[in-house]
Amino acid sequence: MNHIELDGVSKTFGERAVLNDLSLQVEKAERLVLFGPSGSGKTTILRLVAGLDVPDKGEIRIEDRIVASSGKNLIPPEKRDVGMVFQDLALWPHMTVQQNLMFGLNVRKVEKREAEVRVLQMLHRVGLEHRSEAKPHQLSGGEQQRVALARALVSQPSILLMDEPLSSLEDERKRLPNSRRAASRITSSVQQRKFSRTPAMRISLRILSHVAFAILLLAGRTTANAQETENREVVVQAEGEELPTAYGAPPDMSHGRISTLTKSYVLSPFSFELEAGYEGAAFRHGLPSHLFRQEIEMGLPARFTVGVQNQVEHFVGETRDRSFTLEARYALANWNKLPLNPAISAEYRFGLSNALPDSGEIALLISHDFPHLIEWAMNIFVDREFGGGRSTSAGFAQSIEMPVLLPEEKLEVGLEMQYRSGGETTGFRGTTKGLEIGPTLAWRPTKKVRFDLSPLIGCSDHTPVVQVFAVFSFSFGGPAAADAEIPASARGH
Repeated sequence: MNHIELDGVSKTFGERAVLNDLSLQVEKAERLVLFGPSGSGKTTILRLVAGLDVPDKGEIRIEDRIVASSGKNLIPPEKRDVGMVFQDLALWPHMTVQQNLMFGLNVRKVEKREAEVRVLQMLHRVGLEHRSEAKPHQLSGGEQQRVALARALVSQPSILLMDEPLSSLEDERKRLPNSRRAASRITSSVQQRKFSRTPAMRISLRILSHVAFAILLLAGRTTANAQETENREVVVQAEGEELPTAYGAPPDMSHGRISTLTKSYVLSPFSFELEAGYEGAAFRHGLPSHLFRQEIEMGLPARFTVGVQNQVEHFVGETRDRSFTLEARYALANWNKLPLNPAISAEYRFGLSNALPDSGEIALLISHDFPHLIEWAMNIFVDREFGGGRSTSAGFAQSIEMPVLLPEEKLEVGLEMQYRSGGETTGFRGTTKGLEIGPTLAWRPTKKVRFDLSPLIGCSDHTPVVQVFAVFSFSFGGPAAADAEIPASARGH
């Protein structure tokens, strides 16, 4: 079955015949590139398929429905499931970037929350989340064209028409030869309904490989052939502060942590995460304790991350070094190549006081990003002391978060819990056996700085009444975007 069919279509403007008895068939999942000199009717074909012009003669079918026939539009443009990038962009001048993207979704009566999420994801994809409140006249030519492209994609059309969509992007690239280049491709996003949160990207004409129909007009490039066009890449300038992603993971997951208690994945190669943490516990029977830690992690190639950690404890007016930890983490595959993105973590803690023996921990880290920007992670661990009572404990920590401040996701809220069973950790800090649960909050004042806070409530006599966890983290380093890994998959939204 042909997805789109033009049968004997003719179109004239005044005395000039632009199309004369044109017949054209395009199958589902096929892409088509039209070449021709100016005035040969390329734009007219797009406008006829989109429903913006009416054929004088002939029929146009989309999925076996007759949408236009001999001077009549039988199905209006807004009901054809067609997205179009215009040669002159046609952005609403009085609307902001975000409002331009929202307009089509409002016309389609998309639920407000879903529309906000789609717009956020698409602005990340084209690297314009920091320009969401700008109006078209405040943007460069390349930025305007990226807005037009994002507007066409955000409605997730089954048919995508593009009229010279990349010309200004190449001009922008020439003006910015030393700019950071993109790190990931948009691929198959329309058909799969998946949108990456990776904000920097390299747009290739292969973007359309799974779209039902694509007509691309490449004016001034009539010497190119279809194969050359298919492989031609255009690099889009991304915001320089953005962090590289780790093996295709969304930026949040590429920090290695999504809450105070759960780590999620690994860092990108040669990027660093510096953390300062606090843990305060108030027990039912006994005095409160305070634990401070400092940690630094570094990402390595081949999905490895290594780190060191130091802990200092304050209890009953006394402050002392508690432990020094060596840790390593390995992700079993690139992001979304395996279900729940498993990673293995190993730690060895050197006790720095007589009361605290050496111990080790093995953990399985699993995590996933769900639709509507919901992030989830679980750490399942086994902890073993190598001295003293040689006790063994096991348990898990898990958290789930979602953003509440769009479009930049500066604030995330969620739920976090921890359960520990088996051997009880007794002595200087009391026991910690049982379940704790409570809210979690993440505040991101900048893209490289993050603050996490989780007050947890103990659910048994062997857990603290209240335990407060706080983590301040700072990300730096990592490869330039041009050298960063191409994501294994798009973010599953």
